[in-house]
Amino acid sequence: MNALIAIPDIHGRLDKLQNLLGTLCLLGYSLDNLVFLGDFIDRGRDSAQILDWLIQHKARYPSTVILRGNHEEMMLDHVESGDETWFRPNNGGIATLESYRRFFREDFRSTIHFHRALRESGHLEFLQSLPRYYETQNYFFSHAPIPKAMYWPSSGLTTNKDLPFPEELYCWSYPGRVPEDDFAHAHPGRYAVCGHIHRLREEIFEARRYGHITFLDAGCGCHPKAPLAALVLPLEREEGQEEEEILYSL
Repeated sequence: MNALIAIPDIHGRLDKLQNLLGTLCLLGYSLDNLVFLGDFIDRGRDSAQILDWLIQHKARYPSTVILRGNHEEMMLDHVESGDETWFRPNNGGIATLESYRRFFREDFRSTIHFHRALRESGHLEFLQSLPRYYETQNYFFSHAPIPKAMYWPSSGLTTNKDLPFPEELYCWSYPGRVPEDDFAHAHPGRYAVCGHIHRLREEIFEARRYGHITFLDAGCGCHPKAPLAALVLPLEREEGQEEEEILYSL
């Protein structure tokens, strides 16, 4: 069956990704129209392997869409400017570095050796090439939800000719205490899908759907019991049409 299938934050859990893809195949879905919403790395043990898999999958299915998340941004900031934010314990960069040691079978003695391995493997170029959003006639995909203008930060953000919103918002925006459905920008005539935000602190282990947007991140990689979700979307969407049921890989 042909459909757009959105998959949010994987966070190093290759096992959950494989289980989810197996479920999709068993249900008869094609894997040539996947939309990955970013945050493939950190926290779980298989970040390097996931990036390598994504590169291979994109080569096999060129229509695959792979977006950048804030964790990819932190990794790139580290490589390009030496920023150490990526290695803070709550961010999970250490787990990704360990996955690269296993992937390359090399104990990097310095960040220079690690960065060189990223370049030679093509992983760095791949990360740098990832767009921050993807849109079709019916849908808008980004890692983070795009807030209404009233919730934009008051300063420090500027738009450019390529992005309709300040580029930081695509990877980093967070509603805080604002209700999710009120925070997110309703794109006229389009249904939005994002990852980035889970509700594990409230013991909610599932995605959340609203009339204009789905928050698809169920916490994969952030808690042992949190699943990886997928949202199956019809290629052609009519106004008021319900999306197909969200699938989970435990």
